[in-house]
Amino acid sequence: MLITTDTGARPVLPPATPSGVRPPRQRPTPHHAARYAAQYAARLDRDWDRTRLERRSLRHARSWATLDEPFDRCARTCTDLGAIIELTDGRHTGPGTGNDALIRLVRVAAHDDLAARVVLQRILPGLITRAAPYRPFERHADPIEVVVPAAWIAIKTFDFDRRHGHLAAALISDAIFQAFRRPSRRRSAGERPAATADAFDDLVAPDATVALVELAEVLRDARTAGVPAEHVDLLVSLARTADASSVASNLRITTRGMRYRRTRAIRAVQEVLVAA
Repeated sequence: MLITTDTGARPVLPPATPSGVRPPRQRPTPHHAARYAAQYAARLDRDWDRTRLERRSLRHARSWATLDEPFDRCARTCTDLGAIIELTDGRHTGPGTGNDALIRLVRVAAHDDLAARVVLQRILPGLITRAAPYRPFERHADPIEVVVPAAWIAIKTFDFDRRHGHLAAALISDAIFQAFRRPSRRRSAGERPAATADAFDDLVAPDATVALVELAEVLRDARTAGVPAEHVDLLVSLARTADASSVASNLRITTRGMRYRRTRAIRAVQEVLVAA
């Protein structure tokens, strides 16, 4: 059985499995794991190649246009749903594009399966990359099989009231947590999952500004996405105090050296989030 859009369009995605529940099929042997993962991703890509050009899908996408912003204009006129993915790319920084456009799409996806399928394709490369390190720990299924249903749930249930910042990275982090970290937490009650760890509590105090709240979210997502701890810790330290020289003193480096490290840290965060 496959999930269909609410317009009755052709099936677009396997049903999501509950968090922590593994598919019954046995996991491929290590020798075949990488090849099987590539085949699974290829099946998703073939499904997307059909979906993105279907007339029924394109007609349905026009119903997402309710305003006069870049997202709406793209939804009304596109002849390929890939154009919407392109619009949500993090390299776009204009008003209503990039992260802004992805926010619009995810809001629609909460009640629209076709929109959710577009979001899934948008974050699929990041999901595959982030899931790969968990392959040695999965006994019953390849990590891609586990993380894709988890991503579907993350897309459908994303809470905009509690989460801010870079949306693609947040969705990937939520999927990784649902697929791998939450089951691990059940096995080890003492573990605190990185995807939800409140390491930035002092940045998001009750009187914190919106900018600080968003910064905390960005740094949390960056750390979960694999940015080295030394980079994240430096940016957290700089956010906690306006005195860069004191941070340099604590690190026992010159102010110039601190600025160099800050530049490297910012670039590391930008590269990860844009790639997501």
